[in-house]
Amino acid sequence: MELTQRDELWEVLVKDDGVGILTTVDKTTDHHSMSQNITQTRLQLFEKRFEYQSDFSIEDRSLYGERGTQVHFVTPTRSL
Repeated sequence: MELTQRDELWEVLVKDDGVGILTTVDKTTDHHSMSQNITQTRLQLFEKRFEYQSDFSIEDRSLYGERGTQVHFVTPTRSL
Protein backbone atom coordinates (compact mmCIF):
# COMPACT_ATOMS: atom_id res chain seq x y z
CA MET A 1 0.00 0.00 0.00
CA GLU A 2 1.24 3.46 -0.89
CA LEU A 3 -0.12 6.67 0.59
CA THR A 4 1.04 9.90 -1.03
CA GLN A 5 0.06 13.51 -0.46
CA ARG A 6 0.24 15.69 -3.57
CA ASP A 7 -0.78 19.30 -3.29
CA GLU A 8 -4.17 19.06 -1.60
CA LEU A 9 -4.88 15.42 -2.47
CA TRP A 10 -4.32 12.06 -0.84
CA GLU A 11 -3.47 9.25 -3.25
CA VAL A 12 -3.87 5.67 -2.07
CA LEU A 13 -2.58 2.79 -4.20
CA VAL A 14 -3.13 -0.79 -3.06
CA LYS A 15 -1.56 -3.63 -5.06
CA ASP A 16 -1.73 -7.39 -4.67
CA ASP A 17 0.05 -10.14 -6.52
CA GLY A 18 -2.86 -12.55 -6.95
CA VAL A 19 -4.21 -13.91 -10.23
CA GLY A 20 -5.74 -10.56 -11.19
CA ILE A 21 -9.28 -9.32 -11.55
CA LEU A 22 -9.55 -10.30 -15.21
CA THR A 23 -8.71 -13.91 -14.40
CA THR A 24 -11.30 -14.12 -11.62
CA VAL A 25 -14.15 -12.90 -13.81
CA ASP A 26 -16.00 -16.07 -14.75
CA LYS A 27 -18.18 -15.39 -17.76
CA THR A 28 -19.99 -18.73 -17.43
CA THR A 29 -21.92 -17.74 -14.29
CA ASP A 30 -24.50 -15.10 -13.48
CA HIS A 31 -22.53 -13.90 -10.44
CA HIS A 32 -21.83 -10.16 -10.47
CA SER A 33 -19.60 -8.61 -7.81
CA MET A 34 -21.24 -5.54 -6.34
CA SER A 35 -18.20 -4.21 -4.44
CA GLN A 36 -17.11 -1.70 -7.08
CA ASN A 37 -20.66 -0.42 -7.59
CA ILE A 38 -21.20 -0.07 -3.84
CA THR A 39 -17.90 1.78 -3.42
CA GLN A 40 -18.70 4.14 -6.32
CA THR A 41 -22.16 4.85 -4.86
CA ARG A 42 -20.73 5.60 -1.42
CA LEU A 43 -18.13 7.94 -2.91
CA GLN A 44 -20.84 9.77 -4.85
CA LEU A 45 -22.84 10.24 -1.63
CA PHE A 46 -19.77 11.64 0.18
CA GLU A 47 -18.98 13.91 -2.78
CA LYS A 48 -22.48 15.31 -2.78
CA ARG A 49 -22.69 15.67 1.00
CA PHE A 50 -19.25 17.24 1.50
CA GLU A 51 -18.93 18.94 -1.90
CA TYR A 52 -15.67 17.47 -3.13
CA GLN A 53 -14.42 15.30 -5.98
CA SER A 54 -12.63 11.96 -5.69
CA ASP A 55 -11.40 9.25 -8.04
CA PHE A 56 -11.52 5.47 -7.69
CA SER A 57 -10.40 2.73 -10.05
CA ILE A 58 -9.63 -0.98 -10.06
CA GLU A 59 -7.23 -2.36 -12.66
CA ASP A 60 -5.68 -5.68 -13.53
CA ARG A 61 -1.91 -5.34 -13.24
CA SER A 62 -1.47 -7.53 -16.33
CA LEU A 63 -2.05 -4.28 -18.24
CA TYR A 64 1.43 -3.29 -16.98
CA GLY A 65 3.07 -6.68 -17.49
CA GLU A 66 2.64 -7.54 -13.80
CA ARG A 67 0.54 -9.99 -11.83
CA GLY A 68 -2.39 -9.07 -9.57
CA THR A 69 -4.86 -6.24 -9.08
CA GLN A 70 -4.46 -2.62 -8.04
CA VAL A 71 -6.91 -0.17 -6.52
CA HIS A 72 -6.26 3.56 -6.90
CA PHE A 73 -8.12 6.14 -4.81
CA VAL A 74 -7.69 9.93 -4.76
CA THR A 75 -9.46 12.26 -2.33
CA PRO A 76 -8.92 15.82 -1.03
CA THR A 77 -6.83 16.32 2.11
CA ARG A 78 -9.21 18.85 3.58
CA SER A 79 -11.23 17.94 6.67
CA LEU A 80 -14.77 16.77 6.15
